[in-house]
Amino acid sequence: MGRPGSDATSNPQAPYVSGRFTSAGNGPVPPPVIHYWDWQLRAACRGVDPNIFFAPDGETRNDRERRQRVAKSICQDCPVRQLCLNHAHAVGETYGVWGGYTELERSPRNRRGGSP
Repeated sequence: MGRPGSDATSNPQAPYVSGRFTSAGNGPVPPPVIHYWDWQLRAACRGVDPNIFFAPDGETRNDRERRQRVAKSICQDCPVRQLCLNHAHAVGETYGVWGGYTELERSPRNRRGGSP
């Protein structure tokens, strides 16, 4: 029998925290965070090979420039381009093309004058 007010009545030993059970039994269930990530569902890159946006080991300069042009062309008309770029800045993303900008273009020394 579960605790009063709970929906988990089959296991009396189940962890209980402020009216909510946890999956691991070691703390409260975190709040939903989908609203922080749902912009990715509308991204032009959704379903595109991520290798277009991230450099493989040993990539040559010509291959990198070609890959980055392709990635930036995908980002160009993306409806969430600015959200993507904001995310990269907020989390300090150091790799890949985000919001149409490479890691070098997003670096702090290249941002002194404004955008990206």
